[in-house]
Amino acid sequence: MKLEAEKYLWERIPDEGSVAYLLPEIIQEMEELGMVKSFKEVHASLEKWADSGCWEYGVSLRTGWKTGKIPRRLQ
Repeated sequence: MKLEAEKYLWERIPDEGSVAYLLPEIIQEMEELGMVKSFKEVHASLEKWADSGCWEYGVSLRTGWKTGKIPRRLQ
């Protein structure tokens, strides 16, 4: 995902709480704006954030939350 799109995604996600209800809406917005071609691009960023300790989740990436750390690429 392009840096601009990744920044947009990070900024659209609330700092507290799960995004299960909001993430589908954010993905749709990003697709409509031409920032991503598929939800798979968003999932790849969420996986990268989880691997770096910036994103936590239980069962699904889509129901995760920010940990308080900011991804290095977005700093």
